[in-house]
Amino acid sequence: MDLVGRDFVLICGARADGWARAARMLAFDADVPVSIYRIGADVHDIDAQAQDRLGLKPFSALLLRPDGYIAWRSPDAREADGEMMAEALARALCRAPATLRRRGVARLQATPPTVQP
Repeated sequence: MDLVGRDFVLICGARADGWARAARMLAFDADVPVSIYRIGADVHDIDAQAQDRLGLKPFSALLLRPDGYIAWRSPDAREADGEMMAEALARALCRAPATLRRRGVARLQATPPTVQP
């Protein structure tokens, strides 16, 4: 698998869509390029052994540094923990997790705030 280059890479298990979404949000918030690949969706698994070879479970993910070393391995969890991923990315960048938030960028909210007349 030749996915490593100049960016961080997140490789997700076949059902780890939550980790992929969390990584997209974190990459935007931190202004750090992260390439995201899901096995079976973005990466064609010819012999159906990529997850096993990478030590991934269906709901887990693997963060690779640009030099190819494993920076972090997620738990096999149906719900992704964005804070856990932020801590891992911050550690890989030798930064504090709080520094990964861009100033002046408001986080998108799932529901719009209510306006009082």
